[in-house]
This record gives sequence, structure tokens and C-alpha cells, in this order.
Amino acid sequence: MARIYITHHPQEEAFALQIARSLVDLGADVWIDLPQIPPGRFHNNMAVGFETCEAMVAVLSPAVIVERQVIDDWNTFHERGKPVVLAARQPPATFGIGLQPGQYVDFAPGYETGLAQLVATLRYHNALPSTQAPPQPAASVLSSPPTAQPTVGAGRVLPAPPPPPAQRQILGSGGLLRRGGGTTQPSPSQETAYAVPSGEAPRRNNLLIPIILGVLLALIALGALVFLVLLPQQERANQEATQVVLGVTATEQQRQIDAQGTAEAQGILLTQQALAQTQAADAAANQQIGATETAVAMATAMVNATVDFQVTQLAATLAAEDVNQSRRELIAVEATLTAQALLGRGILPPIAPTTNRFTEQSLLYSLQQEWIIGDYAVRLWEDPTMTYSALTIDRANQPRIQVDSYRGGTVSDLTRSDVTGNGNPDVVFEMSYGGATGLSCSVMVYDLGARALRVAETPAGACGSRFADLNSDRAQELIVGDTTFAYQFCSGAESPIVEVVLAYDRFAGRYIPLSANFPQYYRTQAEAYMAARADLTTQLSVQAEAGQMESVKCAVLGAILPYLYGGMGETAWREFARLYPYADAAQFRAEILDLFNNSPFCK
Repeated sequence: MARIYITHHPQEEAFALQIARSLVDLGADVWIDLPQIPPGRFHNNMAVGFETCEAMVAVLSPAVIVERQVIDDWNTFHERGKPVVLAARQPPATFGIGLQPGQYVDFAPGYETGLAQLVATLRYHNALPSTQAPPQPAASVLSSPPTAQPTVGAGRVLPAPPPPPAQRQILGSGGLLRRGGGTTQPSPSQETAYAVPSGEAPRRNNLLIPIILGVLLALIALGALVFLVLLPQQERANQEATQVVLGVTATEQQRQIDAQGTAEAQGILLTQQALAQTQAADAAANQQIGATETAVAMATAMVNATVDFQVTQLAATLAAEDVNQSRRELIAVEATLTAQALLGRGILPPIAPTTNRFTEQSLLYSLQQEWIIGDYAVRLWEDPTMTYSALTIDRANQPRIQVDSYRGGTVSDLTRSDVTGNGNPDVVFEMSYGGATGLSCSVMVYDLGARALRVAETPAGACGSRFADLNSDRAQELIVGDTTFAYQFCSGAESPIVEVVLAYDRFAGRYIPLSANFPQYYRTQAEAYMAARADLTTQLSVQAEAGQMESVKCAVLGAILPYLYGGMGETAWREFARLYPYADAAQFRAEILDLFNNSPFCK
């Protein structure tokens, strides 16, 4: 008896009950959460339903975004390896679930149309009885994920399992694909295995088919050569020879007959004529035999050449397959030995992290990149939805460090180097945040000394940080963008984003804002800004006359903020007075000071 679990939001109770009645009519037992269960094959013991049902129908609606019970049921049922069919009366994309047409059962065209599609999908997964071969489903089921992963809301993703692998791989902490084409290194307790894809073993026997075909084609070519070319030529030669012999013989006979005029002479001449004809026929036969022997020799040479080529090709194919198999075995052995060597050094094996920051997601991470730095293992992970990433730093007898980020989070190429100048290698990670105006970033620096310590974590700001040794002291300064003035006086495109310099303080053991210690760096920026706008004063006057004061204010900020951040306050306000001679100058200056003093990089 088919058992189907229907999960829905209370607002979709009538629609879910309609589906339930239709499935009961088709012979199914239905588990559905309703205040009053109708008679028949209806059940409301939902815990039993999770254990006994073969499939789930999840009714999607705008309400499931607010109350996540349907999504939680979806995840729980999917974790048990059972198919989940999505159904909706309107496109899920209109209420924040990123599914494309064909990835769910669409009831919008009409209930009967949607029901037929739902029944076909359930029968395809053997969740409904059927008297004929199950049709191909038109809707996506979580046991076979769609090509586009469904997303929920702004930046939230519904999990879907990865497609089944084409070959058996090491699961758990090993065998997961890395970024760049590598694989993770399995621990000694794991089995290293490789399964040859189906159809590879018979390939060696199938290569005999081209050899047989080559022989047959050569024999056919031989026959065609003999019957179409050589035999007609031989026949013409025989005829010509016979005619010549007969002509000569006839002339001689006639002369002798005329000379002798007797019956005896005629008989002798006739005998000679027959003998000449027999000799001509023998010569023609011998010539035909010679031509046939030549044709047979040519055909035999063609057959031998074809066989030699096929045998050579077969040998080359077998050799290549042996090399590939040996290479795969060598890679597997090297991976196992590497894992054993790391374990012997006390390097912890790769254990997939659980999510910390994004608690609403049930994420299973796969390893993408790995750095072994001394006794530390630094690893970058990614979730199946390609939305989130996680950085982990592990060392024996130390608690794990984990940083969760959106997928834009990156590990800098400076990782492994000593950016702080204190003699220890460092890890530099720029994590990403989602926001209404796009991604913003925070830079984290971890010092890998006797204990892994976080020596820098910048407030969220513009992405694209960089390191530079501005004062030649062998320690790299961290330069990040300050978005404090973004959208304050004008649009984001015109808003200035000022660079802020953070320097490593050896006494504090961390990076702190020290922009004012680098005046020459900011003076160069201010001068470059003015050089690129030689007619800035004229442009400001034209914009002010046109009433475009927001653009005027942002242009003035671009000229004075480098001086202000670089500790050159007098120069900044002198330029301000020159460029902004308008009635609200005092108020504008006070607003600038208030924003500057409250910037997280100026405290």
C-alpha cells in the first residue's frame, strides 16, 4: 500500500486536503496534519508518517518563508533518503524560493493538470500503484536535484543533495573534490578505492570487431578488383591474341590449300589451326592465372596491413589503459601515505565543519583547498548550494577556529607569509557579508605562533583590502576601505570611500588604525585627486547653479577627506573653505566632523 506524507502551511489546508483526497482515490494512504481527519485512508500521527511513508508532497506558499515548518519537514524527510515532490499554485520565485519551471509541480494552469503531473511524478518514484510503466516525471524531486539550486529569501538556500557520483568515492572526511581538481587526503582508517566505470572492461574485446571488419573489407576489395578489372582485361587480351593467331593461320591455310589443292593439305592445315588455337588458349589461361596471383598478392598485402594496424592500435590502447590504471592506483596510494604522514606529525584529519553563523541552514561542507603550515591545518570548505564557505584552522590540543562567510570569502595569497613581521606565519582571510546594497567585507588575520591568535578583524566595509609596507619596517600595513561616508550626501556611485591604514602594534599584539602616522601617503592621494580634476572649481560652480548640491558635497569630500584621515586637519579645512563657499558651509563641516569621529577606523 502506497503511503504519502503531505506537509503544508495551515493557510493551504483546503488545497492540501484536495490533493490528499485525490491521492486516496488512487489507492494511497495519506498522512496529513489536519484538525479533523476525514474517514478513509487518512492519518494524523505525523511521527509515524515520517518513518513509514515512501514519499512526501510539500505544498509551497508565501507563508512557508515566515513559518519554516514545511521547510523543516522537507529537510527531515530528505535526510532519510526519501523523495520529496514540491507543489505550488503560483510560481515559487514570486515569494522568494528560487525554483524554475519544471522543478516543481505547477497547479497554476489548473488543478487537474497539476494533479496529473503530481501522479506521474509519484508513480515514477514507485510511491503510487500503476498498471503501466511509470512515466518520466515533469517535476523535480529532491532525490534527483534540479540543475539550478532553489534559494529561499535573500541569500538563504534550501539544501538539495549532490548528484550521485559516477564512481565510488571515499565519503566523510576524504574523497571530496577540491577546488583546482585535487581530492582530499583520506585518513588511514578510510578505504582508498576506485571503481572502473561500467563498460570499461569489455572495451578490450570490442576492439577485435574493427579487425574482423578490416579483413572482410579487404576480401571484398579483392573480389571487386578481380571481377571488375582484371578479368575483363584478360578476356580482351585473349580475344585479341586469338584473332591474331587465327588470322595468320587462316592466311597460311589458304595459301597452302590454293597451292596443294588437295583434301590432305586441308586436313593438315585444319589440324595446325586447332593446335594454334589450343596454344593461344593456354597462353591466355597462363596470363589470367598470373594476373589472378598478382591480385591475390595485393589483397593479401592489404589484409596484412589492416591486421597489423589494428593489432598496433589495440596494443597502444591496452598500454594506455594500463598506464591510466597505474596512475590512479599511484594517486590513491600517495593520498593515503600523505594522510598517514600528516597524522604522524599530529596534523588533524579534515573533518567537515558544522555551520555557526548561518544557523538557519543545515549545511554539509566539502573541502575545497588545504594549507599545511607547520603543525596547523588551514582548510577552506564550501556547502553544496554554492552559497556559503567556511575557514577552519586546526591544531592538535587546540580548539578549532572557524569563520563562516558567504561564498565570496577568500584566502589571501599572503597566507603562509609573515605579514605582521613578528616571525610567525599568518593566515589572511577576507570574509563576505550579504546586504541590501551588495556584499561588504571584513578582513581577519590569524598569527600561527604557539597558539593561533586573531590579530586583526576589521569592521564591515568595502571589499578589496590589501597589504603594503608603507614605512619599510618589514611589517605589512593593512589598507581597507572606510564606507562611513557612503550614501550620506549623495548616491553610492558618487560617494567617496577613503582608504584607512591599520598597522601592527607589537606591544598590543594586533592591528590598530594608525592612518595619521602616514601623512605622505594621504597627501599623494589628495594631490592625485585634484590633478585628475583640474577644473574642479568650475565644475562645482556649474553644479551649484544647477541645484545639484549633493554632487557638489561629495566632490568636496573627495578632495578633503585624504587630508583629514592623514592627520592634516588644517589643510583639510583650508581646502574645504576654498571649494565650498556656500551658506550652509558651517553645517556641512559639522556633519563631516561628526561622521569622521564616529568612524570605526578613527577610534
